[in-house]
Amino acid sequence: MAKKKQTPSPVLRFCGSHVPHAVVLAGSFKAKKMSFEIVDEDILPQLIELNGDVIVGQMAIVSHFFGNVTPADMMWYEFCSSRIMPLTRGDFPSPHVPNIAVSLRPVNQELALRQCLNGASLSASDFLLYGALVSIGSFTKICRRNLNPHLFRWFDYMAGLPCARAAAGSLKGAVASFEKQKVAAQVAAAKAASDKAAAKGKGKQTSKKEAGDNEALTGATLEGAVMGQVCTRFPPEPSGYLHIGHVKACLLNHFYATKYQGKMHFRLDDTNPAKESPEFVDNIKRDMLTLGVDWQSFSHTSDHFALIQGKAEALIKEGKAFVDDTDVETMREQRLARVESSKRYR
Repeated sequence: MAKKKQTPSPVLRFCGSHVPHAVVLAGSFKAKKMSFEIVDEDILPQLIELNGDVIVGQMAIVSHFFGNVTPADMMWYEFCSSRIMPLTRGDFPSPHVPNIAVSLRPVNQELALRQCLNGASLSASDFLLYGALVSIGSFTKICRRNLNPHLFRWFDYMAGLPCARAAAGSLKGAVASFEKQKVAAQVAAAKAASDKAAAKGKGKQTSKKEAGDNEALTGATLEGAVMGQVCTRFPPEPSGYLHIGHVKACLLNHFYATKYQGKMHFRLDDTNPAKESPEFVDNIKRDMLTLGVDWQSFSHTSDHFALIQGKAEALIKEGKAFVDDTDVETMREQRLARVESSKRYR
């Protein structure tokens, strides 16, 4: 049976660290077929048409999809560029992150009497703003629903659009493939550097202390461990760089996973968005590869927030846990004095 010939399509070229969500979503909404070319360099998104024409920048590409650009679209684009997009980069002071809730209050007011930003129907403005907010992975955690109800009503509406789900699915697969290739290249480079260093010191005489340390480590065992079934994990919080304690935990977990032919899970414990930054995420991954540590699976704690909240609520209802809003100083004193909290039985 002859293979079906694939029809060529325009190519969207963009940086893997700055995904143009607005472009992909608007393209999906307008039924524009695109293939992705993700690169590891800081560039503006580029739409390369079949005739060779190149359209550069999110605003230009989205306007191209919609066929025109209105003054209102330009106003919302300027708003996104000045108020939101700076928060998607890793070079901003973390205390400024919560200010997004304040920055978005005008949007909430605009949406109080409108279904969409420019009226009753979707426009380029909606896709530009939604794309900017999606670029902030912790947006829904930072910006509280009760303070911006109209904004979240609009956000939920946008997220539920079939084109939004289709765009998210296509992007997830493309970015995951890019990240996998990137990590594989970094692991290969780290291994090559390690092999080179090992070859260089091959003829070096090992001291008695080093020999004893190596023997003690390689002889370390896990009681009850079954070959091929050991699973370890390394869960750093992306709110800073790795320190010596992180390194110890990372190396030990990797050692036992390797020794027993198991796997090590790498999880970012992203539970404090006000202190987290993509810069720390990138550096943690880079440091682990420098240490010669690789991982077999990767996730974020925030991937499971709904499950965690459900379990916590169940424990509270069963009387096995309670919510304690005692101030920090009082709580510290109670812990030192081993006095139970007054909020325990309220």
